Amino acid sequence: MPEVLDDVDMFTEKTEEKKKRCTYCKEFRSLNKFGKDSNQSSGLKCRCKKCMNLIQRQDYANNGRRYEDMTKRALKRLYGISLEQYNEMADTQMNCCAICRRHQNNFKHRLSVDHNHKTGEIRGLLCSVCNTGLGNFKDDTHILERAIEYLKSY
Repeated sequence: MPEVLDDVDMFTEKTEEKKKRCTYCKEFRSLNKFGKDSNQSSGLKCRCKKCMNLIQRQDYANNGRRYEDMTKRALKRLYGISLEQYNEMADTQMNCCAICRRHQNNFKHRLSVDHNHKTGEIRGLLCSVCNTGLGNFKDDTHILERAIEYLKSY
């Protein structure tokens, strides 16, 4: 009989891996099937990734306009721009990432607002891959130049 831990609702058995019960589908799943959540005692979300995706899709289908309102508020709060200004930037860039030039339709998510983290100045719109890449290089042009030289040497 597996041991049930009340505080994190997980069980283990000598022959089985650790599992957690999803509060939505009520199934026990491997811990890697749950997203991380530092606010939970287990460090994991209470719903499995599959259920979270299902819930989000249903919520968006029912409340699509609400998400647009959330986007408006987030753009204003985070970058000081309106949705209309964001759309103007997207039109100027022909709805393409400013770095890789791939079109918005190639991505699940809308283009990210790229900004200087020191000054707050908005530079343009990037796909999440390019935006993450710049962030990983700490927006340091010297490191980026060395990376280019490294790639050219192969």
